Amino acid sequence: MQKGILKGVDEIIDDILGVTSIGKTLPHYRNKEACDRLHHFPPQSFAAADLLKQVSDKIEDNWKGRLHNKQPSKENWHFEPKKYIAKTNPSLEVQLERAIVNINQNMWPDAVNWTNQVPTASGLWDHKYDRRRAIDLVHVLPGQNRYDAVEFIELKVNRESGYPLYAAIEVLLYGMLYIFSRRHFKELKYDLTMQPLLQAKAIHLVVLAPYKYYDGYQFDWLEGEITDGLRRFIEPESYTMDFQFQAFPWDCSFEKSIPDEALIIKALKDRSRVEAIGQQWRNEAKRLECEADGVLAMPRSWAGKNKTRRAQPRWASAKGQAK
Repeated sequence: MQKGILKGVDEIIDDILGVTSIGKTLPHYRNKEACDRLHHFPPQSFAAADLLKQVSDKIEDNWKGRLHNKQPSKENWHFEPKKYIAKTNPSLEVQLERAIVNINQNMWPDAVNWTNQVPTASGLWDHKYDRRRAIDLVHVLPGQNRYDAVEFIELKVNRESGYPLYAAIEVLLYGMLYIFSRRHFKELKYDLTMQPLLQAKAIHLVVLAPYKYYDGYQFDWLEGEITDGLRRFIEPESYTMDFQFQAFPWDCSFEKSIPDEALIIKALKDRSRVEAIGQQWRNEAKRLECEADGVLAMPRSWAGKNKTRRAQPRWASAKGQAK
């Protein structure tokens, strides 16, 4: 059960999405069956603006009923990379996240604009809960001022940590906590020196994963609904917020290991909307004279001895350099 500043929010989302009968534990929208059921069409009478309003009201209620009146952590919305990772950490997701923020700035100047594990709600409810409620990656985009435009990124390398529907809700809730923090900026005693992200004029919520992660799912409706709902919900505010599913290049995979810096940089530079990456995949399949209606198949010229062979991606060379 969700506790802390988001207590009761999972129940609201499950109910609005119509998935309360799926699975035995909260949140029900995390289950594969929920993702399978909703990926083509939204629930009947679904309106993201209504969901956002109910979630916001619940956060406000939780804030009023918080267990203490102390100031929240100064680390919330603070831009500072966490570069250390234990050598024994088995999570490829964490390894990739740390690899990104450890990229040499001399090799890639944009590396200075990336940070990770940004706390969003530590200390809002009490000293115990919400300390681990942190955004995987934050990327500051070029702008007139340093923090004018930012991306809040929910990173996935496979489905072990959740399906696309769950990932979308995860980053959306970070967006809702951001909106709450902006609206209560003075009351929370935040300061733009310590919380520079709270001055952004454009916030982009992103789910970023390998193209294979989205295989079999089509959530165009959810992407549009969330963006439209956010626009309506914060219309009076002085900033904008939207949402997008993004994928790494189609032949980029992190299933077995994390590649070197050059390939990570290329993957980040070439990421795009899932639909655009899918079109790149179809173009490559056509180039290789492959079937384009499933897993990338072998070119017809390879037919013969090894019928299980698959086309090798152009994304990486043997020495870790992108072609």
